[in-house]
Amino acid sequence: MVGLLTALPDTQLWRRLAREGRLLAESTGNNTDGSLNFIPKMDVDTLIKGYQRIMRTIYKPSEYYRRALDSLQRTPQDVPEAHQYHGLKAVTAFLRIAFKLGVLDAERREFWRFFLRAVRTHHDRMTELLRHAAMAYHFRKLNESYGDT
Repeated sequence: MVGLLTALPDTQLWRRLAREGRLLAESTGNNTDGSLNFIPKMDVDTLIKGYQRIMRTIYKPSEYYRRALDSLQRTPQDVPEAHQYHGLKAVTAFLRIAFKLGVLDAERREFWRFFLRAVRTHHDRMTELLRHAAMAYHFRKLNESYGDT
């Protein structure tokens, strides 16, 4: 996860920024919304634009799905998944995700590319790979909701 630095109350950073007169507001607690609660030494526009570029890059479906596949490869499943779906529940979950990401979503091609590659090599980890796909969608939409300032 990537987020902008935020100064939290009663920390060394908070106290130093207060001494320097650089605090702007209390922390919102959300370090991914593109806002700052202090005056940085770097130009604010440059900082925010750089942060937005990073967010667009890491949540780009092809990049995110590549990392998800790498993660599945690097983390072998020694223990069965705790929340394994079976029967109708599994089919329903798959159909919901496949319809939303594989039919309606503009990035459906990347979803199917990821899904087919993951199924070929990790068919025993369906719950996990569908979770990765849902998280990719969530993070991308969250990032899009912040937009470019």
